[in-house]
Amino acid sequence: MKWIVRSILFVTCLLLFAQAEVALCQDQITASRGETVSNLQLGLQNTGLIGYEAYADARGDAASWCVPMRLLFGYVGPGETKSATYRLIIPRDVSPDTYYLFWDCYARSGSYTKHLFSSTVRITVVAAMRDPVLLLPLWAVVCAAALAPLWHWTKKEKRYHKKLSDSTDYVVDVNHN
Repeated sequence: MKWIVRSILFVTCLLLFAQAEVALCQDQITASRGETVSNLQLGLQNTGLIGYEAYADARGDAASWCVPMRLLFGYVGPGETKSATYRLIIPRDVSPDTYYLFWDCYARSGSYTKHLFSSTVRITVVAAMRDPVLLLPLWAVVCAAALAPLWHWTKKEKRYHKKLSDSTDYVVDVNHN
């Protein structure tokens, strides 16, 4: 009987006093297709009067891109702030667009779970940005194509001057007698 009364009191306290707010969350991310964005954080602050175990679940368009999809904060005491780190792995085949990731934060005590808050992350996927080093072979071909006619022309001029100087031993001035 005491156990039931204690459980009911604890659940009532959890309902009345378990409050939290988002403490740290990057709400807008821009990344390219195939990119991995690391060290993203989600934090929560317990503003209530009792402590609880807290976790957050990912949902939405980009939930499958999160590693891990469930963030565990552990025990969060009254007035305490905890954060968890995750990363986003943007698929290569996703189209450039805006996607949303929702973090639903929960407090848990035994078998009872209470939804605390939701946090929204807006993810803008852009076309893949090119690495300039990967463009070096292309620039080599462009330079070779642009410089080849000049190189050929200078070689042709040298051959023409050489032939002209070999065939003439003296210069004849036709304007003067």
